[in-house]
Amino acid sequence: MPSVNDKVLSYGDSCLRKGDADLLKHGQWLNDQVISFWFEYLVRDKYKDLVSSHQILLVPPSLTFILATVGSPQEASMLLETMQPDRAEVAVFAINDSNDIGAANSGFHWTVLAFERASKTFRHYDSAPGCSSASAQAARRTLLATKDALGVPSYSPDDIVEVQAMPRQQNGFDCGVFACCVTDMLCKWQAEAKRCEQQEPCMREALCREASNWRAGVQKLIGELQGRGS
Repeated sequence: MPSVNDKVLSYGDSCLRKGDADLLKHGQWLNDQVISFWFEYLVRDKYKDLVSSHQILLVPPSLTFILATVGSPQEASMLLETMQPDRAEVAVFAINDSNDIGAANSGFHWTVLAFERASKTFRHYDSAPGCSSASAQAARRTLLATKDALGVPSYSPDDIVEVQAMPRQQNGFDCGVFACCVTDMLCKWQAEAKRCEQQEPCMREALCREASNWRAGVQKLIGELQGRGS
């Protein structure tokens, strides 16, 4: 009988086991491993040219968590040094609302914090605003930890823009799906040289459509990558 610990896919720095892949079924809350895999796919495959040209920087959940919980600006600069964050046109952080460094997967809500250099703004995308004050606090801690590394040391948490056009999830488990979809959309906007502020008013319908199909799409993607021997 298959075990939840059976390896399903090794892809770059990410590893999905059966228990992780099962979370792609409807009604399941996504964990760090699934979101890390999605970020890895965007970096290694779908938007690799954007990443290599420093147009986009995607910081996965585990590293963002460290930055937000224990990372001082000096430590953050060291951890991010090889990614050259000060050159990134857009930097995207996967935010978990947990602040318990000793408990893996202990959070309840996923959001996205994005820094857009062209508009000089930090933008927080939350599919359930007001649901978790800890999410806003984690976003603020992430800004404080990374602003020096990003080359904007004068910024403060009060500079974060809460994106009002972000669609609202209709259940208690799709926050991770929306976080993954908005990350993909941010990359697409950058590829098309479009500003976030200009595109956000029209994002609701497209993002909801993407979110409704995302789980099935990722299940299919995993099958394709297994076939490629990734």
